[in-house]
Amino acid sequence: MTSFGDTKLRHVGDYWASNLSRGADPLWKGWCRIWNSYRAKYITCKNARLTPFIHVCVFAMAINYYMEYPHIKAHSMHKKYH
Repeated sequence: MTSFGDTKLRHVGDYWASNLSRGADPLWKGWCRIWNSYRAKYITCKNARLTPFIHVCVFAMAINYYMEYPHIKAHSMHKKYH
């Protein structure tokens, strides 16, 4: 059995400090890689469909529900049940 000091969790702070010191460049490259793979799969393919439009609609519905949820919850909270 190893003690907590001998585990790799001890070096998590050093890992994050070294990675965050690089700036936003790795994050931007990761986002570009995700966007390029999405675009290649759904938008610029040979038989493009309505899938990106459906993704945008579902995302907008989820954001709208997230914004309206406190109002829905408060409205149903004051109902009187018999």
